[in-house]
Amino acid sequence: MANVCTSLFIAENNNHSERVKNFSLLNVAVNISSAIGGVIGEWFYHGFYSGIIMLPAAVMLASSLYSCTLQNIKQSKINPQNEEKALSTFMEWIVFVCYSSMSFFMLGLILRNLAFHFEVNNNETIRYVSVSSLFALNAAIIIFLQIKSTSLLSAQRTDLQIFIYKLSLIVVSVLLLIFNFQSALSMYLLIVLFTLSELIWSPYNNSLSIDKCPFKNKKLSLSICIFFWGLAESLGAYMGIIANSYQLHFLIPFCSFLILIFLFCIEGLLTKRKHNENDYISGV
Repeated sequence: MANVCTSLFIAENNNHSERVKNFSLLNVAVNISSAIGGVIGEWFYHGFYSGIIMLPAAVMLASSLYSCTLQNIKQSKINPQNEEKALSTFMEWIVFVCYSSMSFFMLGLILRNLAFHFEVNNNETIRYVSVSSLFALNAAIIIFLQIKSTSLLSAQRTDLQIFIYKLSLIVVSVLLLIFNFQSALSMYLLIVLFTLSELIWSPYNNSLSIDKCPFKNKKLSLSICIFFWGLAESLGAYMGIIANSYQLHFLIPFCSFLILIFLFCIEGLLTKRKHNENDYISGV
């Protein structure tokens, strides 16, 4: 809930590059919290079990007390000449919601079922691998590389940024075509490449949901996207449990790849048609 509320607060920023950086910082903060929370949770579990019940209440109390110290500062009015104009149609936004959800579908398919796949494929070849070490690797890469990678990418041309973003979606969709859960090397490479892709699509999904918003209320777009991303992640987690090896390592990633290519082509056609309409209106 705190993550969603913070995302909606960041959504008020009208500058795409600043939003991407802020969402990157949020992603780092979430992973740091996950890492620290896991350590503290294990310590409480073994040393002070009843403290687990009181810890969330203490955190919420501290947060509420801190919120009382915040001042309600009115934001200055945005210069209409500098404000980013909404260029997207409703159909373009629908297409964006669909292809951005694919990353969360794969997140549910791979990460949310990591413990399940580890148990099913448990053998001598992965005896030196643990689920906690894989999650720690995912968090460590994000913590140390997220801000740097976002800074490098935001310095590029906008069209190049979008190309790299879409490429990261394609990469994450086809990872299971190449890697499986049956060897230590394969599992580590799977998590590394998945996380490197996540460094790109995670902040850009959030920021582009604002850029492509067809509504007057920008935060409404992000709220709806978060809802569908959650559904996609849950669907991916469910599919990861019921899918057999052929479906998991060929059918699902191959279909995901084709769906992404189809959606990118549809978006390209919609964008081209919109530009043609704008040129016609300008000519008139």
